Amino acid sequence: LNLDMSECRLSESEGEVPILFDALAAGVLEQLKSLDLGHNNLATANLTDSLSGTALANLDTLRLHGNMIGDVDMASLASAVARGALANLVVLVLNSNTFGSEGMKALSSAAAGGALASLKELHLQNNQIGEAGCTALAEALGQGGLGSLEALYVDDGPLGTEHMQLKAACHVRGVHLQC
Repeated sequence: LNLDMSECRLSESEGEVPILFDALAAGVLEQLKSLDLGHNNLATANLTDSLSGTALANLDTLRLHGNMIGDVDMASLASAVARGALANLVVLVLNSNTFGSEGMKALSSAAAGGALASLKELHLQNNQIGEAGCTALAEALGQGGLGSLEALYVDDGPLGTEHMQLKAACHVRGVHLQC
């Protein structure tokens, strides 16, 4: 079961987002394999509440690109995945949001602890990830985090594809580093 709600102009103020996330949390969509919430100007606070337990245990693809996910939202998402949420996720698309190094450090810490072990594709382009965030991700990869990762999409340049530590960690692990 796939649910594509990208570019639906979902509004938290109009009540559409809480209704969707309440349904997810209640397990109404527990057979959901793919969820696309791209380009809706969402933060993840309500989504993170939906990730508790096994509500989305079968989800293998989560697309949250083009939203308003900041550092606090990423920390909340990282906390949920560290507790075992999204354990079967294979593709995570987080590009074109607003999080920076603090959010990336939180996600990297969860990954280093074994979260998102099934993830094969991670999209992080067009965020505000700085040196500290790139380094944290490289260290998580170096510690064996994201053990199934095959492709990592980041920005081009020194804070992405040319970040020496990230580039080296991806090379050692056989991860395709792309922009």
